[in-house]
Amino acid sequence: MARNAPLSIAAVKRAVNERTAYGDQDAFRQQDQLVAPVLASHDAQEGAHAFAEKRPPHWEGR
Repeated sequence: MARNAPLSIAAVKRAVNERTAYGDQDAFRQQDQLVAPVLASHDAQEGAHAFAEKRPPHWEGR
């Protein structure tokens, strides 16, 4: 896990830690709010480019 993008790891940790505070439907809405900025991040683009270029990604946390 340590090699994965820091933004995605932080979002997953937060979703897991906050999951018990919500019912199922609210948890999915909360998850969508946590994931949206990650998917729009520079790191998400870097991950896709690195995969396409068959190289390790360089995460910047932005």
